[in-house]
Order: sequence, then structure tokens, then C-alpha cells
Amino acid sequence: LIVARQAELERGVWRYDAEDHRLEWLAGLAREEAQVLLEEARRFTGAGDTPPILAVVTARPGRVSWKYQRIAYALLLKEVGCLLQTLYLVGGAIGLGCCAVGCGDSAALSRRDSLDRMKAKDS
Repeated sequence: LIVARQAELERGVWRYDAEDHRLEWLAGLAREEAQVLLEEARRFTGAGDTPPILAVVTARPGRVSWKYQRIAYALLLKEVGCLLQTLYLVGGAIGLGCCAVGCGDSAALSRRDSLDRMKAKDS
């Protein structure tokens, strides 16, 4: 999650830690890079303001392909589709505006040490 403005979470970048089922603040991602991603989301959606929270979905094809080999990419796409459907359903049920954006500067996410450490930790 990239948080621009929200009362309960500090502004910045947060990662879901599946092992402990909690959000982990990533201090290593520069605010400037987070702001670039928020601005891209605003521009691509045509919104007037940057979103208060941007949920960025990433995948690790290597973790899936070791087991599912040829169908790994199709499986990842299906999983992302299920995730987006769930986000839209939950967001709609609680009155949040949701908009999936299928583009952006993914290199901005991978440039920082904190995310590189996450890759090493999950390998």
C-alpha cells in the first residue's frame, strides 16, 4: 500500500506480511518514488486528486513456476483477477471508490533496498 493520506496509517509505503498477517512499514522506499506512483495513478484514472491509498499488486513468477511450470503465468493472471474482484466487492460494500490501473512505473518499486530484501527473504 502506498498511503498518501489516511488517519490510521503513517504516510509512506506498507507491505503485507503474510507470515504475521500484518502491515509492515517500508522505510526504504523514498517518498519521492511513492509520490510518482500516486501521481501516475491520478493521471491514468483522470482523477482530480491523488488517491489517498494506492494498492500495488506485485507477483513473483519464479515462486509459482517451480511448481506449475507452463501454466504459471496464466495462474498468476487468474489470481490477480480474483484479488481485484474481491477488492471491488469489499470496497463497494463499505462505500469505497475502487479503480484498477494496469500500468505504472514498476521499476520505481524494485529500485529500493527494502524490496530487494523482501525478494531475498522470500526466496
